[in-house]
Amino acid sequence: MINSEAEFVKEMDFFTSHHVKQVESPDTPSDVTSQKEAIFRNINEIKVFHSESMLPKMSHCDTDDDVAMRFLRSGEGFEKYLQYLVGQQKAEDAISDKTVHRFFKEYTDKEQASADPAEGPVLSINAYLQKPLDRIQKYKALLKELIRNKARNGQNCCLLEEAYAMVSSLPQRSENTHHVSMIENYPATLDVLGEPIRQGPFMVWEGAPGVRSSSRGHHRHAFLFKNYVIICKSKRDTNTETQGYVFKNMMKLNNIDVNETVEGDDRAFEIWHEREDSVRKYTLQARTVIIKNSWLRDLRDLQQRYTMPAWSMPDFDELLADCTAELGQTVKLACKVTGVPKPVVTWYKGKRHTSETTVRNHAIAVHTVHVCFCLHSPYSVNVFEVETSPMFKLFPPLMTDGRAVQADPHHIIIEDPDGSCTLILDNMTAEDSGQYMCFATSTAGNASTLGKITVQGQSPLQR
Repeated sequence: MINSEAEFVKEMDFFTSHHVKQVESPDTPSDVTSQKEAIFRNINEIKVFHSESMLPKMSHCDTDDDVAMRFLRSGEGFEKYLQYLVGQQKAEDAISDKTVHRFFKEYTDKEQASADPAEGPVLSINAYLQKPLDRIQKYKALLKELIRNKARNGQNCCLLEEAYAMVSSLPQRSENTHHVSMIENYPATLDVLGEPIRQGPFMVWEGAPGVRSSSRGHHRHAFLFKNYVIICKSKRDTNTETQGYVFKNMMKLNNIDVNETVEGDDRAFEIWHEREDSVRKYTLQARTVIIKNSWLRDLRDLQQRYTMPAWSMPDFDELLADCTAELGQTVKLACKVTGVPKPVVTWYKGKRHTSETTVRNHAIAVHTVHVCFCLHSPYSVNVFEVETSPMFKLFPPLMTDGRAVQADPHHIIIEDPDGSCTLILDNMTAEDSGQYMCFATSTAGNASTLGKITVQGQSPLQR
């Protein structure tokens, strides 16, 4: 891993110090210099990310979970790949130009003739531009192998799985964004839509509710965003062999109803779009049942936001649990909080009161699952479920003398959009023993949940 990372940095350093610099030369034809941004994109940022962050910090990883944490801590750096991946097709098109291709071919031949054989061959520009894409694939293969090995030994893989999910999502996210960039005739700026969640081709029938047209439907491309569904007409320029989309319709998610089943077609679902003066029905037929179900899952998740009340007190759907760990292990404390407006979460470490109070909870039964993970060595996972009274809910004990836990290399704090809150303590020490609180607050109220960590292997004085 370290060797391949060092080799990648070496190749990127050569590429940026030779090919990129050559394009900036006064003797370079204008047809080439005009394509500089399209060809190289943000390759310098990617090189700096690997040379100054990934390579030096990867060398300090001693365990598989250290590797996983290195990836998770580098999430901002990996975001730089999105810009690079989105522009890949445009870069390939620019290099295919005869003038540009000849320029780099002659430069590569010249560099190869004077190169030190011990340093390896000078690659073509296409090969160098492909290197960052290959690096992502190598990371995926490495993380998958680490997950497989830990699973065989019965060890917890949650950190490696999170790292794999982050890296493996980059190509799909870039492809989604690339397809959005090809939309024409959209009446506003595409950037305001945000990053697409999903996109893909469908056969689409449009008509009045209760009626499905007998026609064969139309080939359409659908895009799902956080707040909208957009339908476009696919088009292809036969002269340039380029694909594109023409904007046809936009539907706000809070103005649609979804019918998940269509009689006689297990690949289709319906979207009923309510307008000011009418209702239109769109029947979308996916290529496979799996694609259909993926769209329906995302649509359900997004629409749940519109069915939530105007405000609701913070409430923990998943609570913390007590956990025992060994010195040097990594521990993950996880819980999940909901509420409107979105609660602000703070982690505390300190003492606890012994008293507990109960409050009325709007006659809603609460089902809670407590989970705690101990990593690095043979681990234990404690999972238990408690159903509280449908009329009353037990509030977590309060804390005294608590101090806020700050994010640092030893304490990793992660908050996901769905309300999942995670505190990861890396390389546990005796001082990490104690009671931890996740405290959520908003203008609607506050709530908290407690979990105790016991670090084994302490000295008698520390106990």
